[in-house]
Amino acid sequence: MCFLLFIYSISCVNIIHSYCHKAAQSSPTVNSKFCVIALEANPKKLVDISIELTISSATNISTRIAQLLDDGRLDYDALQDWFRLYSDAKSALQEAIDHIKQKDYQSTNLKVSSVVAASTTCEDGFKEKKGFPFRYGEQTILSIKCN
Repeated sequence: MCFLLFIYSISCVNIIHSYCHKAAQSSPTVNSKFCVIALEANPKKLVDISIELTISSATNISTRIAQLLDDGRLDYDALQDWFRLYSDAKSALQEAIDHIKQKDYQSTNLKVSSVVAASTTCEDGFKEKKGFPFRYGEQTILSIKCN
């Protein structure tokens, strides 16, 4: 999520440098300096890509939750809450993309922050429920993480 917020956070520049350095150490074909220059050259595009990947992840998670809701063997209320959180997250992220296009970075930050809060809420819900991941007999039914 840090890449989504790096418009306002200088610490993410350090993350770019760190990841590029690690990538260069692990592969002789990666040039650390070029990596940093490439990633810092178009920060808006990097944010766009990060948001699109996060939308894809939220979609996958909500699809899995919908499958579990259809199954009917699990805590319906908890799953409904998590399904709603991820549906709302997808909408908020789409709105964040629209705000980026309008160069309204404050609203972008608010939308992304709401998604981070939703993920935290989901994680807290997992911690509150006993028996997670869900089990039905010997079969693990739910082993997704919220973020």
